[in-house]
Amino acid sequence: PDTALLVQGDTVSEVAASTLKPGDIVLIKSGQKVPADGVVTSGFASIDESMLTGESIPAEKEADSPVTGGSICTNGAVYAKITRTGSDTTLAKIIKLVEDAQAKKAPISRLADKVAGIFVPAVIAIAIIAAVVWAIAGQDISFILRVFTSVLVIACPCSLGLATPTPIWVGTGLGASHGILIRSGEALEPAHKTTAVVLDKTGTVTTGAHSVMRIVPAACSEEELLSIT
Repeated sequence: PDTALLVQGDTVSEVAASTLKPGDIVLIKSGQKVPADGVVTSGFASIDESMLTGESIPAEKEADSPVTGGSICTNGAVYAKITRTGSDTTLAKIIKLVEDAQAKKAPISRLADKVAGIFVPAVIAIAIIAAVVWAIAGQDISFILRVFTSVLVIACPCSLGLATPTPIWVGTGLGASHGILIRSGEALEPAHKTTAVVLDKTGTVTTGAHSVMRIVPAACSEEELLSIT
């Protein structure tokens, strides 16, 4: 959030969230976002931490409970002591993780760089040889330049070096916007081979409202099983 409610003695004033320092006490009301990482000093509230944990059910917070910057207070109000601000917050570290993943090269990108490192000098050499041959053959300078640039532009593998990093940037950015953090290109590249995903809890992939999808009785019909009260 852009602003926060700073508590100073008996007064509560609205200040820019960027001016908060570790040790400051802030008031977080229902409907407001937590301005930075901190610890609850007093009060009780339900805080939606789905942006961090994926859990759709708000977590109950009371004295000594940690709160994360960017999460939303859905009910109640708490006073919290700020412990981390700026680049030290959990949200800032997540953003840094995504940026690092986009900066790291996947194995296929490194392979493309190696190929380009050999292929580019070879193409330049071929273009120069073609130009020299046509110059010896007595062609004019405009023809020689056309041959030289044609070989250089058509054969140069610049698209190889550009095409391989692009999916990494797009994949990690799109994943982050959907709450999926990809640590690196090395982790993303083999993801297409995934055949099963194991999750530690259902709250991360559901809305928290469960329903019966199928009934498989062991020793009776479905109607008989449902008639039992």
